[in-house]
Amino acid sequence: KVDEHFEAFVATKPDLAPGYFVQLSGGRVHYDFTGPKDGPLVVLIHGFGLFSYCWADLAKLLTSFGYRVLTYDLYGHGFSDWTSSQSDIPLFTPQ
Repeated sequence: KVDEHFEAFVATKPDLAPGYFVQLSGGRVHYDFTGPKDGPLVVLIHGFGLFSYCWADLAKLLTSFGYRVLTYDLYGHGFSDWTSSQSDIPLFTPQ
């Protein structure tokens, strides 16, 4: 229950979010880049029940080795919009 309440709260407070937002077909998605712009890209995608912040320590380590790291919140997690669609492969694939 705590995770659900936290995610519901942060989804209404985009000004608290580090990083950026992009409007996609399924809703607004929160994302962030860290590391040098010219570094090799690593994309970190969280599992269900988590959000992008779970990668903070790994992202910091990867950037220390010169990698560019992209983290983002899946729909219905973290700072990204909740969606009325079913949480399934067709929803998350284009994200």
